Amino acid sequence: MTSANSPDPAIKEVLDFWFALEPKQWFQESEQLDEPITHRFGELVEKARLTDELDSTWLATPSGSLAMIILLDQFTRNIFRPGKHPNPGLSWSGDAKALQIAAQSIAKGYDKAIQTEYTSHDSKGAHHRYFFYMPFEHAEDLPSQIASCALFNNMKHEVEANRLRKQLAGEEETEHEKELVKWLGIAIPVAEKHRDCVAQIGRFPRRNEPLGRETTEAERKFLEEHPGGW
Repeated sequence: MTSANSPDPAIKEVLDFWFALEPKQWFQESEQLDEPITHRFGELVEKARLTDELDSTWLATPSGSLAMIILLDQFTRNIFRPGKHPNPGLSWSGDAKALQIAAQSIAKGYDKAIQTEYTSHDSKGAHHRYFFYMPFEHAEDLPSQIASCALFNNMKHEVEANRLRKQLAGEEETEHEKELVKWLGIAIPVAEKHRDCVAQIGRFPRRNEPLGRETTEAERKFLEEHPGGW
């Protein structure tokens, strides 16, 4: 049994697993990753998706809230991946709850708290913070998409301000800081493409078939021009 004073050890297990991966692995389709996530975390994903059993303890801390978001917003995509699972529409079944948790967490300052906490551990706290913002990028509504771009750009501005501070102080950037600048330089344009898709189409047409939605003529044309379709 766990309590607010005794965090569920599964929180650390989720975070340790996810952040031990190389960043490129987070966004690649890979059975070598999907299978262990399904076997190790499938039961937790079901609890997070379908019940509030984890909510009282997990959502009480930045780490627990982030782990819950990863279960709902990332592991669902691995477990129910279209083309691999008989019910692929479940890939997005945790998105609404993940977005709600992300918004509540940001309001509490958990996104910045997690960055501070894990930067002291391994200098990669910005990666943890990033995943508080992913539910906004995955949402099929324009206000969330606008928020996504604003949140990622705010991170970029903070990184740039810190770089300038170090330059003025004669301090050298760490390799991770240099890597983070490059990484945000890729992540922000991707967020903007998600925003532009929702602004133009109103949703992500690549999800239509797994979700059993009809594809409109405008969406067919969009997918011809943008095969990813998000």
